[in-house]
Order: sequence, then C-alpha cells, then structure tokens
Amino acid sequence: MCKMGNKYTNEELIELYKKFALKLGRTPLQKDINEERKTDKTLPSSPVLSRRFGGLTNLNNLCGLEMHYKYYTDEEMLVLLYDFYLIHGFPTKKMISMDNSMPHAEVYCKRFGSFKDAIIKANIPIPKHKEGRLNDNFCELTKEQLLHQLEIVIKENGIIQTNKFKEYGLKSFRVYRNRFGSYKSALQLAGIEIQDDIMRKFSLNLKI
Repeated sequence: MCKMGNKYTNEELIELYKKFALKLGRTPLQKDINEERKTDKTLPSSPVLSRRFGGLTNLNNLCGLEMHYKYYTDEEMLVLLYDFYLIHGFPTKKMISMDNSMPHAEVYCKRFGSFKDAIIKANIPIPKHKEGRLNDNFCELTKEQLLHQLEIVIKENGIIQTNKFKEYGLKSFRVYRNRFGSYKSALQLAGIEIQDDIMRKFSLNLKI
C-alpha cells in the first residue's frame, strides 16, 4: 500500500526521486513523472514534489541532479573537481558554483559532508594559507541539512522567534533568509505547515 504524498518525509521523497532518476538515467522531467505514475503510484505527483521543495529545480539540486540531465556519481564528481584544479588552480566554492560545467558547490557539500572533505577525497593538496579558511568556512550546511535541522526544532518546540535560532542550535536566521528568502518559505520547504495568523503573532518583520 503506497503512502499519500503528504505522508512522506522529505528524506523519503528525496530517496524516491533519486531512485526514479537513476532508473531514467537522467534528471526527470514533469512529463516523466506523470508517465511513471500511470503504472507506479508510489512516486508522488509533480505538484506534491514542487509544493514540498519549492519547485523541481530545488529538488534536483538537493538530489545532486544537474540541469544538463546528468546524474554524477561520487567518483565522477571527484574527477571533475580534480580536473578543475589542474586547469584553474585551487578551487573555491564560489569558483565551482559559477562554472556551469561543474556540479554546484552545494552538491559537493551534500555528497561529501563538506566542500573541504570533497577536496581531500579528490586528492587536491591544500595550500597552508588556505587551511584556516577551509576549517572556518567550508563546512557550511547544505539547504537540505538546514531544513532538516529546522524541521526537528520546530516539531519539538513549535515556531520560534528568529532571534532565538542560535539558542536552539540552528544557524542564524540571516543564513535561512539568504538561502530561502523568508521564514515562511523555509518552513514550507521543510514540510511544516504554519497558519499565517500564527506567523503574524511573532511580528517577525519578514517577507512572507
């Protein structure tokens, strides 16, 4: 018996979507999802996926699927990173993210735990003057990790004030606003339904 779309956790939806992408051998299109659901109802509909993750593009990024309809294995991603290093020198997250021929830096963070770990696994030597910066900045959480942490905190404590984020072990609200645009958007992407009147009670001065 299959679950309804809203009964899946974000993690379950991501795993189902990744398995479907591997079956296709490329990034799924909306028509692929619609066609698959004719015979397999375990795959949630594209409206459900879009609503949960703010669009299929966001879901593709979380799954490590590229716009060029290419799913990179871990080994392929490390080879690409090493080749990038040979051509352009020591890679930074900004350099990688600006190169359309490369997987986004956030995909490397998701796959390998951090961008620094990806560099190490790709056997790229780290210059001494870069070590401190790597330790400080290269372990930035992916969007999926940020949403997962927010989901846990909200489910355990209810909605919290933005100036209390760090008290609950979250990244600062500014990080969430920069990544997701607003508190409400972050909550929606985390699969948390909060009524607008409850949001207004907090007087968050947010773009919601």
